Amino acid sequence: MTDQIDYQAIRKRVEKRFKQRQEAIIHLSAYVLVNIGVWVVWMFMSFIPVFVPVLITFGWGIGLAMHLLYYFFETTTDQRRESMIDREIRREKMRVYGDPDYDEGLLSKPKRGESDPALRLTDDGEIIASEEADPAYKQVARKKG
Repeated sequence: MTDQIDYQAIRKRVEKRFKQRQEAIIHLSAYVLVNIGVWVVWMFMSFIPVFVPVLITFGWGIGLAMHLLYYFFETTTDQRRESMIDREIRREKMRVYGDPDYDEGLLSKPKRGESDPALRLTDDGEIIASEEADPAYKQVARKKG
């Protein structure tokens, strides 16, 4: 049983992250440009008190920081969650099947004759195929087949 890849869902997630990145870049660019303009105007206008550009820069800076933190944690949280789920799936495969790269499509047990010959442990601890372990095995197999 193989799962179909949902390209539409993948595309939506990628487009969402792209749009969030684009919005964060636009917000940062507007912040930098407007604040440069505010400070330039303040330098040429002596009657504007210094707290006005400081207040604008500081207040907007907090909003920008919140936007960037939201973007960072939302995008990395999705990736981190997927990575943690993948890691747990690999651990479970290792625990259950002994192989982290075990393919779920191979869950059904192979029919007799489709798999490799049975393995045996020799007296000296070596694992060999049953045919090689017992010469009589070959003779019995030939008589049956």
